[in-house]
Parts: sequence; C-alpha cells; structure tokens
Amino acid sequence: MDDIHVKTSPLIFDSSQPTPVPNNDDAKNLEFIKIIKNFGISCEAHEMIACHFNKILETSTDITYRACFSYLGDKLLERFSFVKGDKYDICHNDCKLYNGSHETVCSNCGEARYKNNAKDKDGLIISVKTMIQISLTRQLALCLADNTIRNEMIYCHNHQSSQNGNKSDVFDGQAYQSIKHLFSDENYIAILLSVDDFHCKNHWELL
Repeated sequence: MDDIHVKTSPLIFDSSQPTPVPNNDDAKNLEFIKIIKNFGISCEAHEMIACHFNKILETSTDITYRACFSYLGDKLLERFSFVKGDKYDICHNDCKLYNGSHETVCSNCGEARYKNNAKDKDGLIISVKTMIQISLTRQLALCLADNTIRNEMIYCHNHQSSQNGNKSDVFDGQAYQSIKHLFSDENYIAILLSVDDFHCKNHWELL
C-alpha cells in the first residue's frame, strides 16, 4: 500500500450559500449526461453524439438548446451536484491505473502510457487514456452531507432491538449485535472490501 499515493482535495460544504438551480438547458444536459453514463457510452462516442445532435438542432431557429460535450458535462455535475472527480491515467487496455509519473508503459501489456509527440496547450504530454474517479472519502462525505442518504445510513445506529428477543430486523441478529460496540458513533461507517476471490501475492496495486 506504500506505493499508492492518493491526493484528495478537502471537501467543504458551505450551508450558508444557496444551492444553485440549473436553468432549463442545464437541466436537459444533466439528464443527457445521466443517459450517457447509465449506458456506459465512451467519451469519444459522447462527442460524436453531441456533435451530430447539435447539427440537427442548429437547423431550428426556435431551439437554442445544445447538447453538452463531456468536458462541459463534468463542469455541470461539479456545479449542481458538488461532485468533483480526479482524473487519472490508465492503460489503453484497462490493465491498470497509473500511480506515479515515472511509469511510461504498462507493466502488464507493454502499451505506452502517452501519445507519441502529442502535447496539450500547456505543453504537457497527452495520455492515451484517462478516467475520472471520485475518492472514497469524498463519496462518503457527499452521502453524509445529504440528509436523506444520511438518515438511511444511521438507521442501524438508531435501531432499537426488541426487549422480548424477537427479531424484526437484520440488525437484531447475533452477527451485528456482536460487533455493535464498534459503531458507537452514528457516523461510523463499515466498509467491506470485496476482491472477488483475487488474492494479492506480493503487493497491492490499483487496477
């Protein structure tokens, strides 16, 4: 685990500021992004769909709406749902997620991490493939900040077992009762790591 370095920006919720309300076009694009993500559509396909869709929309003088591209979609999500992801370089064949800047080829398949002689406007080398992830810390903080989700999360803490020994809930069972003392605070969260029968041999590596 020492090889894994995760940079997480602080997550601060300012309750004094009103929640931004998306206008009609933004609301349409948020729904558009939801469809794109639900069907697992790639960024490249997203760009092509939005471009084609907008060409059709441009033929109308009455419709001002335009479908957003992936970059603008990320900005909309960040603004209206307070969700901000971190971008990571990944192997072209999805073998792994790169943890350090010193890695230039995939240790599994040998594919290059960066495009040949390609740089962005800031002069930085362009990665062949990237992905957006939201850190676990940020995801849990977002859950606790949402009153509806938080109430569901603290249900087990607030659950009162029957005095006569009847079991009306899974949290009345012996399995939970035997470890209940580990969750004395209502905001304590149990995290289960499922490795799907994968056994790490030498060291942990983010895949």
